[in-house]
Amino acid sequence: MGLSRWFTSASALCSICVLVTAWGTASAACSPAGAFLADKSISAAGSRHAASPLLSAFQAAPALHSRQSAVGSICTSAPVLGAQLPLMHTRKQGGMLAGLVAQYRGRGGRGRGRRMMPPPQVKGPPMNSDINFPEMRVVVANPDGKDEMLGVLTREEALAAADERGVDLVLMSPDATPPVCKIINYDKLRYENEKKEKLKKKNQKQMDTKEVKLSYKIDVHDYDVRKRAAYKFLSKGDKVKASIRFKGREMAHKQLAQKTLLQLCADCEDIAVVERRPSMEGRLMMVIMAPNVEALKAAEKAKTVSGKKRKRANKAKQGKKGGLPPGMADELGLSDDSEDDDVDLEALNAGIDDSDEGEDEEGVDYDLDTLSLEDLGTKIEDVGGQIRTLKEEGADKEVWSGRVDELLSLKARYQEVAGSPWVPKTPA
Repeated sequence: MGLSRWFTSASALCSICVLVTAWGTASAACSPAGAFLADKSISAAGSRHAASPLLSAFQAAPALHSRQSAVGSICTSAPVLGAQLPLMHTRKQGGMLAGLVAQYRGRGGRGRGRRMMPPPQVKGPPMNSDINFPEMRVVVANPDGKDEMLGVLTREEALAAADERGVDLVLMSPDATPPVCKIINYDKLRYENEKKEKLKKKNQKQMDTKEVKLSYKIDVHDYDVRKRAAYKFLSKGDKVKASIRFKGREMAHKQLAQKTLLQLCADCEDIAVVERRPSMEGRLMMVIMAPNVEALKAAEKAKTVSGKKRKRANKAKQGKKGGLPPGMADELGLSDDSEDDDVDLEALNAGIDDSDEGEDEEGVDYDLDTLSLEDLGTKIEDVGGQIRTLKEEGADKEVWSGRVDELLSLKARYQEVAGSPWVPKTPA
């Protein structure tokens, strides 16, 4: 069994030599290296006559793709070679034989061995012998946290001082004159720097943008709910985008929507700054408010003071059986009727979306701000006639209330342009 395996391996090796011989002989006319490869391969195979069929095939097909076909047909007809070299059929034209030779040399047929890895780069400031300044100002870090000044020393004196203390000489300020170095345990310095970076990242809160949806005809209670939600988001450090979407004929009420958004900005001005004034994007009017950092810091400080009062009140409550006197909890700001801090924003905005389901989807084909004085008068008469018709037909108030709002907006715009209120035309 061992002899059979040895014979199979020897046959495969001879077949490789035959293929390499054929390739080298076929390219001998163009390259001296090819002739050298052919001679060496034939000698390794042990017989020049064994390669004659393959050489004939290569000489008859000088083109590269034809040579590949010739090698493929010979590999197909040789079961031993086909079993030992399955990659013969998958190699590309230019690197087929070279890949096989490289594979059986133990380099995988890809590249020319392992690449040299670059030396690892040391992160951090230069230290010890890597510091090349001739003179430097040296500071020693003491265990009590107070640094000791050694003065301006030469490079050799500074290194000797660091060796004497058994710690490192670290370059701290290379741009100073002279450069400042510190004698300190570098591992401790790196740990402190990493700790500061982690604390800095922890304190950096990512600012999100919360959207609060309103309506130009929102009632007082719903407006107060959304105002408190916007105020709460701003106090937590998030931006707030307040938006009003117009549907159908509501495009005529831009002034009312703008008034609502400006009122919200005014109600939150103590902790917010307006980052974007009310503006239109399609059928959406929006305003963006960002938290006022200085105001938030002041509010946080006041909250800390309130917390201290709460602790003192709790201690007083524990010392008395009857608890706090009546009214003292309100005086100290300890009443328990505060609302939950969590705001269900999705449910809050869903209320506005649901209230728009019954709106008239018939679009307004005009922009109120671009109408001329004559067009405004015509629109006022048309909308007024539609309202009278709906009332005569006995329509519900919900049907014609939107037209009334449109009529009021048209009349207000007319008075703004003309300088006097609209007066209906008297019939001739």
